[in-house]
Amino acid sequence: MENINELIKEYFLKNNQDNPEEEKKIFKVWKKIVNENIFKNTKIIKKQKNKLYIKAKNSVYKNEISFEKNNYIKKFIKNKIKLKEIIIQ
Repeated sequence: MENINELIKEYFLKNNQDNPEEEKKIFKVWKKIVNENIFKNTKIIKKQKNKLYIKAKNSVYKNEISFEKNNYIKKFIKNKIKLKEIIIQ
């Protein structure tokens, strides 16, 4: 039986994610830095070339993320995740 880390790594590789450990860390940091409503109504799409792509449920959440975007980037950097931009879809 495969352990959970191997399964996660395989999932991310199949879905064109280069670094499953970084993806897990991004998810955990996102959950920690945003409020519960934003977390429940957004989805991390991918991180590519130091850009984080986020899908928001509606314009209310898009606006809220846009307003706090620079603070979120600083918090990601503080948590040792290289990030220059958050792109909201």
